[in-house]
Amino acid sequence: MKNQVKDYVASLTSPVTSAAASVALVAGDCVVTDSGYLGVLVADTPVGGSGVADLAGIFRLAKAAGASMFLRQRVYWDNVNRRVTTARPAGAVNYVMVVEIGPAAADTQVTVRLLPPLSLGAYAVQAVGNASGAGLTIDTGLGFIPTAVVPFSRDTAGIVRVTTSIAYLSGGNSGQVTLVTGAGAGTDVHTLIVYP
Repeated sequence: MKNQVKDYVASLTSPVTSAAASVALVAGDCVVTDSGYLGVLVADTPVGGSGVADLAGIFRLAKAAGASMFLRQRVYWDNVNRRVTTARPAGAVNYVMVVEIGPAAADTQVTVRLLPPLSLGAYAVQAVGNASGAGLTIDTGLGFIPTAVVPFSRDTAGIVRVTTSIAYLSGGNSGQVTLVTGAGAGTDVHTLIVYP
C-alpha cells in the first residue's frame, strides 16, 4: 500500500549559519538557529559554513552540576555557558524545552524534550519565597500573558497555602505573574501549571 505525505513543505529543521568569527560547530551542539529558535545541530558545521538543526525531539544536553530540575519543568538554553538552565536568558522566548527525565542534582546532563515552535503545552514552573502581603512575582518563562495558571503552594511541612489572588503582568513584565497567599514564609514552595 502506498504511503505518501501530500503537500510536503519542510521538516522541522532550521538553517544555521556559523559566523566567520565563531568556532566550528559539532553535530549534537545546541544552537540558536537563523530563525531565532533553539535547535540541535544535525551535522558538523565549519567556521563560516552553514548547516541544519532539528527543532524538535528528545536530547541529552549539558547542565550545571548541582542544578535542581524536575519532570515537565520548562527550562532554557544558556547560550553563553552552553548548558541547560532554569533561569530564562534574555531573548529566550523561543527556547521551548521541558525536562523529560528529572535528573539528580549532581548530574551534568539532562534529558529534555525540544518542542516545535509555538507547540508548547501545559508545563510546570517552581519558585520558592514568601507570597503573603505584596505577593511573590514569578516568571513563567512564556514571554507573553498565559491563558491560565493553576497555582499550588505549600510550606516545608507540606501544609497547603491558600491562594488569595494571582495577577497576570503585561508590558515589559509580560509572562510574569504575581501570586498572593493568605500566609507565607520565605521557604514556601510554589508550583505553577502554566497554560500558554
